[in-house]
Formats: sequence, C-alpha cells, structure tokens
Amino acid sequence: MNEFLTRLALTHRETGSSSAPISQEMIEDNASKLSLSLQLHWLRPMGIVTQLEKHNQYRFEDQTFEDYFAALGIDNWQYFLATETGKIEMFSEQWQHILLFWMGREDIASQEKEALIKALIDFKDECGQENFYGFRAYLTAAMALSEFRDCSVKDTIIEQVFVWALAEDDKSNLRRTAAREAIANIYRPLVINHLINYFENDSQPLQQRQRLNYLERLGKGNTEAIAALTECLQNAKDTTLRWQLAETLGTIDPGNSTAINLIVQGLEKPQKEQDYQKAFLTLEKIAQGQGQGVKALVRLLHSKPNPNLKRRIFQCLEIIGQGNATAIAILVQLIRSTKDETIRRQAAESLEKIDPSNPTAIAGLIKLMETTQKTSIRQEVVYNLGEVCPGNRQAVAALVSLLETNDDLYLRWMAISSLGKIGTGNEQAIAILEKLIEPEEPLLIRKEALDSLGKVDPGNPRSVKVSIQLMEETEDEEVYREIAEKLGKIDPGNPTSIKALSKNLQISRDEFVLRQVAVSLGKIDPGNLEALMVLVNLIQSTNDPDIRSLAAESLGEVGQGNPAAIATLIRLLETSSHPESLRCAAKSLSKIAVGNKGTITTFIRLLPTIKDKDLGKQIAEGLITILPEKQMSQVVSQLRDHLLYRSLPDHSPCYQVMWHCAQHLSYQTFKEAWQQRGLPQKLSLTLQNTEPETKENNSSFERLQQQLKNAPELTSDQIIFIATRRFIDAENPAIDIYDQMLEQNCPVFEYGLPETLSKLRLYWHLLPQKSNKSKLILLFYDQGNSSLSAHLLNSLAKFKGIIAVITRQESSELSVFSPDDPQLGQTLIDWLQQKLNN
Repeated sequence: MNEFLTRLALTHRETGSSSAPISQEMIEDNASKLSLSLQLHWLRPMGIVTQLEKHNQYRFEDQTFEDYFAALGIDNWQYFLATETGKIEMFSEQWQHILLFWMGREDIASQEKEALIKALIDFKDECGQENFYGFRAYLTAAMALSEFRDCSVKDTIIEQVFVWALAEDDKSNLRRTAAREAIANIYRPLVINHLINYFENDSQPLQQRQRLNYLERLGKGNTEAIAALTECLQNAKDTTLRWQLAETLGTIDPGNSTAINLIVQGLEKPQKEQDYQKAFLTLEKIAQGQGQGVKALVRLLHSKPNPNLKRRIFQCLEIIGQGNATAIAILVQLIRSTKDETIRRQAAESLEKIDPSNPTAIAGLIKLMETTQKTSIRQEVVYNLGEVCPGNRQAVAALVSLLETNDDLYLRWMAISSLGKIGTGNEQAIAILEKLIEPEEPLLIRKEALDSLGKVDPGNPRSVKVSIQLMEETEDEEVYREIAEKLGKIDPGNPTSIKALSKNLQISRDEFVLRQVAVSLGKIDPGNLEALMVLVNLIQSTNDPDIRSLAAESLGEVGQGNPAAIATLIRLLETSSHPESLRCAAKSLSKIAVGNKGTITTFIRLLPTIKDKDLGKQIAEGLITILPEKQMSQVVSQLRDHLLYRSLPDHSPCYQVMWHCAQHLSYQTFKEAWQQRGLPQKLSLTLQNTEPETKENNSSFERLQQQLKNAPELTSDQIIFIATRRFIDAENPAIDIYDQMLEQNCPVFEYGLPETLSKLRLYWHLLPQKSNKSKLILLFYDQGNSSLSAHLLNSLAKFKGIIAVITRQESSELSVFSPDDPQLGQTLIDWLQQKLNN
C-alpha cells in the first residue's frame, strides 16, 4: 500500500498542479489498492464515480498526506535540483513541503542531506549576476534546517541570513525584507541559540541591539533565552547594553522583576531629560499592569515635575496602569484631593483610559469643565471628553448644556467636534446639532455641526438639505469645495445629493470646485459617468498643472476599470513633463487598471527611461500591482538587458519589477524568458534599434502634414491627422483618435467621451455643424509593421465624409494609400481635390 501511494503521489506531483485531479490512468492496474485507499480515507473520489473507471478522478484526502508520500518516493538529493526536466519546481510551496518531509526521513543518510544543503547554498542560476534564484535557494536551505538540525553548516547559514536581514545599505532593501521574513521560518530554537551565542562572543553595539530585537520577537517564554539574558545582564558593564538587555528580558519574560527594577532605578536617578523619555518608553513596553512601575511613576509625580514631564508621566501611567488596582486608586485619590486643576484634568483623563466608564473620572472632568475659571482648562476638558468618553450619556449631556449656554465661538466649535466623536445615535446630540446647522448660526459653527451630524446620524435628511442650501448660498469657493466633500461622505447613494452635485457640475466654472464636486459625486454615486467626464476633461483642457494632478489622483478614486479614465491617464503619463502629474497618473493607474494591457505596456516602456527616483518607484510599484502572472515572462524578456549589461541597485525600478517576477515565476519559466532572444516588436525596449525608425516615421509624417497644410488647394479645409502609432488599444482606439482630434482644435463631444468607435462615428458626423471650415478630412497615417485591426478598418468604412488611410494594408471599402509612395503628398492632394470638387 505504501509503495502504491508513494508512486501515485510522486507521479501526480510531477505532472502539474496539486489541485489537478488524479486520473484513472495514474492508478494503472491497482484496483484493489485503490479500493482500500478509499476505505481508509487516504484517497477520495472527485465528482460522481461511474462504472466507466477510465473517467473517474480522485485526490488525496489531504495535501500533507500527498507531500509525505511523494517525499518517500525520492531516492537521492539530486532529484530536487533537476529543474531542467520540468517535472519539479523546487521553489514552489508544494515542492518545498516535499523537501522538508525528505529532510526529515530517518532512512536518508546525513551525508545525503548535507549534500543537498551544500548544493542549495551554492546554487547559481543562469539569469545574470543578481542570482535571484540562488538567493531563494539559500533561504530554502535555511528553512530545511528545521528538519536537519544537526547540519554541520547551520550556524553559517543562519548567520548569513542575519547578515542580509540586518543590512543597513539602502541598496539591499528587497533582500533584507525577504531575509527577515525567512528568519520566522527557521527552526526557532536554532535561531535563539545562535543569537545567545552571538551575545556571548561579540561586542558590536549596533549588531547587539538589532539581534536583541529578534530575540524579543522569537524568544518569548523561552527559558534558555531568559536565563542567558539574565546572566548577560548581571555581567554587562556598559550602561546602554544593560538597558537594552533589560528591555529585551522584560519583553520575553513579562513582569520580570530584575528588568523592571533596572529601569525604575534609571527613572529615579536620571542624568538628563532623555533618560526620562527612554525609561518611560521601556516601562510602557515591559511593565504593563506591574505595580513596581506604577509606584515609581507616582513617586515621580509627587516630586513636582515640570508641566511637560508631568504630562508624560500621566501618559506612561495610562499604558502601564491598565487594570492595575493601585493605579486606579491613586488616580481617584488625585481627582478628589488635589486643588491643581491641571493635575485633576490629567488624572481624570488617565483614569478614564485605564478604567473606561469610571464614574469618578467622568464626573471629575464634567465638574472641572463647569467650575474652572481658566478658559484653557475648559477647552482641554471639552477636547478630552471627545477623546475618552464614547457613548457616555453624562458627557454628551454636559457638552449639550455647554452649547446651549456658552457664547465662546471657539469653545462651542470644540464642543461640537467632541459631540461628533462620542454622540453616535444619541438623541440629545442629534437634536442640538440639527439646531446648530440653521442659518442664524455662524458659518464656522454650521459647517462643524454638519460634519458632526454626519458622524452621529449618517444619512440625516436635514444635513443633506442644509448642505445643498449652503452650496447654493455661498460665494466662497473654499467653503463650496469643503461642503461638496462633506456631502459626498454624508449619505452615499442619496438621490438628492446626487442631483445637487450633478447640477453644480453643470453650472460651476471653477476648476478646483469642479474637481471636488466630481470626486464627491463619484463617491456617493460610483460609476457616475458625468463625474468621470468632468475629471477627464479637466486633465485634457486645464492649463494648471496642480488641477491636472488633483484630477488625475481623483480618477484613481472613482474611475475603476473605466476605459476612458485609463486612456486619459496613460496619455497624461506619456505626454506630461510635470513630476506630480506623472506621479498621480501612475498611482491612479495602479488602482484602476489591474491587468490592463495598455497600462502594462506603457509602464514597461517608461520604466527604464525614468530619471526621477520617486516617479520610478511609483511606476515600478504600479506595474507590480497590476501585472498578472501570465504576463510576467514577457516583462522579464523586456527588462533583461537593463540588468544584463549593468549592475543595478535593488531599489531601482527595473530591479524591483524583476525581483517581483522572480518571486512568483517558476525557475524554469523565468530562465526561458531570460534567455529568450526573439522579442515581440510591440514591447521591444532595445531603444537603439527602434529609435532611428521611430524618428524616420515621425519626420515622414511631419513632412506630409506640412505639405498638405501648405497646399493652396486645401487652405479652406481642415485636415485632421491621426497617427496610429499613438494608439494604446489597437482593437478599440476610439479614445486615442478622439484625443488627437481635440489636440487639433476639434470641439469637445457634447454627449460625453466617445468610448467606442460607434460613438466616435456619431461625433464625427456631428462635427461639421460645429466647424467653421468648409470641409473636414480625416486622414489616418500608419507606417508601422503591425497591421491595423480588422475591427477598426470595418468601423471606419461606416464613417461618412472624406476619410483616407495611409497604410501598407489593403481594404476594399476604404481609400488606402501606401506610405512607400515617393509622391505620397501630391497623390493625396490630387485625390482630395477630386473628392472636394465632387
């Protein structure tokens, strides 16, 4: 039975995905063993089992069973590195599980396991000097130590992983992150013992601090680590090291009296101000709920510290005093006995945080707010009530009372803000806020009341109505934008809000206002085409780069998957020289264009050419976000040369993208893509080969344009030139054509953006009514080697008017001219004259 299951598991793993079913062919002539396996629940059928056995499919009851049996079928360590066979993928999760089971087999000699470990740490891929998969192989060896703890080179391996994880060089960020993640997968006792040995044999302060951080994460409750740190603490002479050891000891052994006592001593005998701050931070980390720390802070509080230090003592007390009866009793006593209003306020605030809803704390704050003569104290109490008393009816009632009786504008504004934080669903809070949004109140109060009312009673009809009234009344553009933004948050989907914002889109002329209103409309009515078109038109028409940047950023919030939004942002990325506009366009595309081929193509083309570090990082991160795994091989082929001929730091955009691909592609797939030579011309990045042709194409096109524009026979007509090389979506270039028409002073389409060729045809047919030229001529120019899509040519054949296509392709329904015609300009002039005279 073991032999049957072993052979079946290994054969299945070699044939592909673990999720694929086990076919009857793999079972062969083992009907009896199959039956027994099903009875013992090692295997289970998939779907309906029929009498036609050849159609039946099965799977292992658990993938762990399958990995275990597959490991039993591997006789030698070389099997794991035979990647060229295509049967295994050593770096996939399923094969790494199998490797771990193999390393744990007691019947495998240690020499065999040592040989595999050595092969892994010495692994060199054939994909450039970066050795992406060599690095992954090394981390695989580190992980394998979990099942081979007697490995002769375990300390060397663990130390190398720590060297990568603790690297301070900015150029090694990706390896550093991967190594830190790998440490968590190494057998924990091995790591802890390695760290302990390091402290005993090394005295570099920076390295000690960094490794202590790891011990804090990995060594909680580990008796060996606790004992070793206690001994180190007793023997250490350096004050800084002793402090660090105490902090780590207190972290892995919460409540450790030795560690806390050392910190308390530092608190009582500080040398300078920063010693206090260091002690506070450490106590907050290791002394939560411990009486030693609480008593030390109270003693310090009674020493009459300065105001800043006093505030910090209370903050520390709030953290370490959680649930501590001593801390609660001390704070209650302070509230009742002290005459210092500042201490009373701070004590009440801290008590409410340590013991939420404590009646003494809330009552103390309310009494102080009502009785104090100091405006600053009252303001701080009003603010604190909003921070520490969520849902407390006494606190809400006190704030409502203050709003009804107090005329101080700033204090009332603060009380309204606090009500918005603690008054959710409270009828008193809702009633007073509805009253405060009425016209007789100052604008500052009305705006804040609207904001708080939207928080305590989302969808309140009065807040929607008043917001719309304020937008109609105000002449202040800043106020208008502010209210529009709040209206977008009050009640998503509210038809009244949608109608009001849509109306304001039509009447407003201020670009900042248009942008904010469009964003708010897009949020409360997702997919609203009117809002999207406003943002698209702003990007295309504004002369203000800040407006363009904001509109591009806003499209990332409301333009999910919209082809017009994506095309507009791609065009901005290709044509703008404004750094912030470019960054916003790239960021928005990474949100709304996941898997979009046009965006991926643009990102790949721009990536090696970007000089600005922040923009390069944004484009790299955007490409990583939107890139599906099936397109990664193509990206590897395109970016290879940028790593092949020069060494790049791993924070460079190209390196980041290649690293990402290497973490997700199988080694065989990455290697094939890396070694590929015949690259698709469409995405070719070998600029030295394509640039001369592009320049020649451009100059030919420009000469033709100039010749036709200067032809005296055509002066009264408008020729609209469309360069097909600028198409992003070759199948549906409607937006690309429309963009080029707008660039040549064609009017905006009054029915929105022509997203399809059918809509573009309607736009073209209406265009003569808007033009002052006698005739309009649409001229397409294609001198590339890639063919125009049949869909485009068929659609253009349905356009009325004078249309010509310069291309090497043939079409029976369109007027086609060859770009290779040496007299192309004159040929076109003669043809156009004939058309215009008919």
